[in-house]
Amino acid sequence: MYISACVIVKNEEKNIKRWYNSVKDCSDEQIVVDTGSTDGTIAILKTLPVKLYYYKWQDDFAAAKNFAINKAEGNWIIFLDADEYFADGIDLRNSLLMLDKQNVDALLCRMINIDMDDGNTEISRFMQLRIFRNDRDIRYTGEIHEQLVKNGNKLRLLEQKEIIIYHTGYSNQRYLNKIKRNLKILQENIKKSGENIYYYRYLGDCYYALENYTEAVKYYKRHIESQLYSLNNENDIYFNLIDSMIKQKYISQDILNIIKKANDLFPDQPEFIAQHAALNFSDRHYNTAKKFFLQALELYKKNQDLSSDNFTALLPEVYRYLAQIYIYEKKIAKAYLFLNKALLLNRYNYKALQLMGIILQKFSYEYSVNCLSKYYDETIRDILFLSDQFFYIGTKNLFVHYNKVLFDKFGIYSEKWRLWKIVMNESKNDVFEKLLLQTVEKIQLLVTSLLFLGDLPDKYHNVLPRGIWQCLSAYYGKIELTEENFDSYITLLPVVARRTDKNIQQKYFFLGTRFSLNKRAKIFDELCRLEKWQSAGKFLSDDMRQYFGNDMNYVIKMAKIAYYNNDLVKAEKYFEILLQNNYNSAEVKSYLMWIKAL
Repeated sequence: MYISACVIVKNEEKNIKRWYNSVKDCSDEQIVVDTGSTDGTIAILKTLPVKLYYYKWQDDFAAAKNFAINKAEGNWIIFLDADEYFADGIDLRNSLLMLDKQNVDALLCRMINIDMDDGNTEISRFMQLRIFRNDRDIRYTGEIHEQLVKNGNKLRLLEQKEIIIYHTGYSNQRYLNKIKRNLKILQENIKKSGENIYYYRYLGDCYYALENYTEAVKYYKRHIESQLYSLNNENDIYFNLIDSMIKQKYISQDILNIIKKANDLFPDQPEFIAQHAALNFSDRHYNTAKKFFLQALELYKKNQDLSSDNFTALLPEVYRYLAQIYIYEKKIAKAYLFLNKALLLNRYNYKALQLMGIILQKFSYEYSVNCLSKYYDETIRDILFLSDQFFYIGTKNLFVHYNKVLFDKFGIYSEKWRLWKIVMNESKNDVFEKLLLQTVEKIQLLVTSLLFLGDLPDKYHNVLPRGIWQCLSAYYGKIELTEENFDSYITLLPVVARRTDKNIQQKYFFLGTRFSLNKRAKIFDELCRLEKWQSAGKFLSDDMRQYFGNDMNYVIKMAKIAYYNNDLVKAEKYFEILLQNNYNSAEVKSYLMWIKAL
């Protein structure tokens, strides 16, 4: 039997060698199609015994993959993405030998999404088609989220859950870039051909990944209404829909209706019971939440071999929720047991660590450090993480200990340590002033970053003050500004004027046109104070001109607007009026002198 391993790549220098090492022993040829790499991918590939081809990218994944298939000579084809690799110990060649005579076109393998940036924690798992016969009638179709078909029909599939593939593409910014690229392709196809019901699920997935939960809810609901069914992972759609509705703070009853439907459709999936539990927890129905969390764990024990599984990734949070409930019930021993489980699965679950820190306050400092060493190493990342969390919950001894380790071992003097020293060594008034200055600066930097980002991730919702968040939401078209948002709007105005570019400024200033007249007058005055003369001129409306009338404070602003916009005739007219009224004579005469000189 001859086996071909294929992959299409672009800028995969960090992944391509791992892909090759994963497939080299289970394949007889390795075919790589490059679609325009500009990093070190090609240089790496030239050191490996692969068949390298070049293909001009056409925003069509199916076309690129079919190009690779046409080069393959094997009886079977393994077609992983560059950021995927097989688990150790899989005898794939032997598995294919056993299946070669069976009436099977392709294999569904267990795909496990992991986050390498978060200690290889599992995100989700499902069945995915990655191995198929090299048959001239089997080809990919679809420019994005391409699918294999046989003469336009569905394939004869066989599940092989023991063949495990890890996918690392969720681990960094490149994943978000890929999602944005996919969304752009979908949107361009919609412009050309109209909205296709087959796109709804993929649009929902894109918006969900980009944390645009409003759009995610819309398209997931449209997918469900279309009655299309995603093979092997339809439950993911319901899971993401419910999660999006929770994050968008939908009415509990609306969310429960979707949960009930999901439970009826997927009675073996524990994640929907867990979501029901979390909803009860947020509504402070702790006894009901505990009942559902424990019920979800029991169901999980019975059904650990599901084709699609979102619950394994939820386990650390389920354990953390239960620990928090037991703390409320003053059952500290049970809470400790569940926190131990949570941290063993994901040591960077900061909420679990904070709860553990609260429990450890009752024990000696030495015992606490020893206990935590079970989960954390003395690496910069781990020690910084511990330092940050103990700062937030005010566990002084542990905070001081881990900052001492940071300084003694790595020479790092952390920002939290500087804040702590301010608190411990300054008078109360000085503490407030210094911390306030640092807080204001950080909020300004975050606001600036979010304006330049081009998107508003929901995770910052609870970080920023409510009014600031609403102004940013209005900037991104998610809500309408109201009169109560004015104070926050005017507070942000100098930040936007001084720290952003012209396009952002114009868009933000335009939001202010929706306020009442007296508030718009204040925005105009502020723009003039900031010497944004061009923007101030554009902002001025006829009703505002009537509002200001012949007030000399207004006239001098109009004079400067005209002057700095090179309308010297109008500027001279305004300055002459000011001079006749003896208003700021020295300044006015200077401007008139400059105008005449020009």
